[in-house]
Amino acid sequence: MAMLSDEIRILESGVAVLKTRGLPPPLMLQKDPVLLPAVEEHAGLLHAIQVQQLRVAKMQSALSQCQVLNDLLPL
Repeated sequence: MAMLSDEIRILESGVAVLKTRGLPPPLMLQKDPVLLPAVEEHAGLLHAIQVQQLRVAKMQSALSQCQVLNDLLPL
């Protein structure tokens, strides 16, 4: 009987994942509040990605400006 209960739990978990896949974090929580820890982690990871992308863009811009200055004023 325990095996059947475990199988039911696994299937229910799969259904919950399918219902929330691709949804933004606030909608995930509306669909399934049990996902709160995962939603918080997901939001933190998204923020970290955005911060890293912004840093990369800033460095690319700085390098581009250095290249332009180097072309205009070679050593």
